Amino acid sequence: MDVDASKIPDPELRDFVQAEESDEPRSVIVELEMGPPDLAPRQTVPRPRVPGRDRVAPFDLAKTEGHDGAMNQLERELLALGLAQDLVRLNAAQAFVVSASPAQVRIISRLPLVGVIRPNRTHRVPSAL
Repeated sequence: MDVDASKIPDPELRDFVQAEESDEPRSVIVELEMGPPDLAPRQTVPRPRVPGRDRVAPFDLAKTEGHDGAMNQLERELLALGLAQDLVRLNAAQAFVVSASPAQVRIISRLPLVGVIRPNRTHRVPSAL
């Protein structure tokens, strides 16, 4: 079993990946191996509001930081593993969400463009009594 465990910090996900008998897929977040973005500091002086001014369209962090090519390459590698059905590209997070079997996660962990693989969890706030 050839897995890069350093890219899987969650112990439960590491146990899932090491399960030889399971083919059941699990939703995981595959993050691009890149350092934090170098964003220019924002001007701290408040600017006056101009009435009728159009809002600026949201920017694509991958294009801004030059990671677009790496994201495209990682997407091609994930698609080559047969993960097209549930693949979701998250440009702002420089990551993908995929539904992958333990064997697929092991392969993903060895891809050089992959930084970290995390479980994709839903967090719920406890209801008030």
